[in-house]
Amino acid sequence: MEFNVQELKNLTKKQTVKEAQLIQFDGIRIVVMSDEYLLFTDLPRSTKETMIGTAPLGTVPSATFEKFLQKVKQETIDISSTNQELKIQVSKKAEAGIRLVPNQEIPSEPPEKGWKDLDPKWTEAALNASSCCAPKPDGGFSLTLVNCTANHVEAADQMHVIRIPVKNGIEAQLHNHSIKAIQEVTPTKWVDGEEWIWFKGEEGILGVRKFKTDSFPKLDRIFDKEGIPLMVPSKTILPALEKADVFSDGTLSLSLTKGKAEIKGEDETGWYKESIRIKYDGPDVSFKSPCVVLKEIIEKGTDWILTEVSVRIEFDGAIFVASLRKQ
Repeated sequence: MEFNVQELKNLTKKQTVKEAQLIQFDGIRIVVMSDEYLLFTDLPRSTKETMIGTAPLGTVPSATFEKFLQKVKQETIDISSTNQELKIQVSKKAEAGIRLVPNQEIPSEPPEKGWKDLDPKWTEAALNASSCCAPKPDGGFSLTLVNCTANHVEAADQMHVIRIPVKNGIEAQLHNHSIKAIQEVTPTKWVDGEEWIWFKGEEGILGVRKFKTDSFPKLDRIFDKEGIPLMVPSKTILPALEKADVFSDGTLSLSLTKGKAEIKGEDETGWYKESIRIKYDGPDVSFKSPCVVLKEIIEKGTDWILTEVSVRIEFDGAIFVASLRKQ
């Protein structure tokens, strides 16, 4: 069957596809599969009309397919399958074969009924919370999860804790990689399932695997720690945050001393540091924060509380806690 190369490239360049393990050409749709999520997307209309009534072409490693596709310069390719491989006809003189993954069934199918409207603010809240998750389960698998309840979403790693209020929330524990996939779909509808939560949006239907662990930390005791009020830093440090974010590994450091704020970002490519004169007459404070959260708390933060071991900041109804760093 003939496929438009650019339309396939537009699909495979999505982070959701890049981080998946498998891609399946399943009749009139494409299914992307990872350990945490399933993405169902329709074939382009021109291809879809020629595929009606045809058998699925099969499943191949998504990384191999994406890597090969980026090398193709032709406008269209022809894809067919045998019992063992996905055959890609690039031109009369060029063809390729990607070995099929045998016996690969789709773990679950999207439900037809029960879809409900999704508050767009939920996706933003969940994404901000996921920035405080541990990227790897070094400190325990529960720290890679976003804990979603009817009233809030929350997450924690070894240095940060965050809780963001939501309305009519989803009750589940979701892997932080899944949250990023949800954002990419731009969902407007959702429905709960037994093992999966489903989201429907402009880019298709996404199924996200639900996890259940009793080891997710109880965060109330962290939020309730007593401390002393801090002066809220001036928004004049925001331009420095933007520049430091260029060199960020996902987090930025903020240090406050009398009359001065220092911002620093560093990753494997380089670093940026800037000192800014501000109105601040409180104790010395230094902590790291995910970039997206730090911008939010500088723009919207209302109450800053210093405890013996952390700084607690309230912004837009949310609560963020960061462990103090030695200066």
